[in-house]
Amino acid sequence: DPLNIIKAGSYTDLVYRTMPTAVSNPDPVIQQKDSSDGRSYILVKNNAAYHIDGVAIAVSGTKFFERGAGIYLLENDSSENRINYTASASIKISSSGTNQFDIKKIKAKSFYIVIENKDNPPLTISSVHTAQHINNIVTYLEKGKQYFLLTDNKMATQPDYDIAIFKDSIPK
Repeated sequence: DPLNIIKAGSYTDLVYRTMPTAVSNPDPVIQQKDSSDGRSYILVKNNAAYHIDGVAIAVSGTKFFERGAGIYLLENDSSENRINYTASASIKISSSGTNQFDIKKIKAKSFYIVIENKDNPPLTISSVHTAQHINNIVTYLEKGKQYFLLTDNKMATQPDYDIAIFKDSIPK
């Protein structure tokens, strides 16, 4: 994924204001299939594989509801008919909630939301929005040197640098 560095510098007298904590991904296309097995299967299709750790679901239909649901990744068989039945996240969709969920980060072009309707009539999912939380990096860089930031290596381990000791003395 390309990294878009907007500005770098030394910040001294910072004026704090509310900063966004997430960046919205482009709106996906959704397809809903209500099944006779008491579940609704919502296929969420993005135009590219995005990092996703926030999901917002807009629901219409019945006035009062509370349903268990899961977010499932597709298996690697290039078929949209097979779901990996290990949920990436378990959520509760409710008329008394915001239906905005923080989930463990996934990177996916498509995924399913499976809603447990039980004996209730299916809900209508009018839209799904995804987002990725903003991550910040603090580092010391020297003028005139060239640096590279490599990302998206699933086998990478978290580094253990001395700068972590000074994290409490870095202005936020």
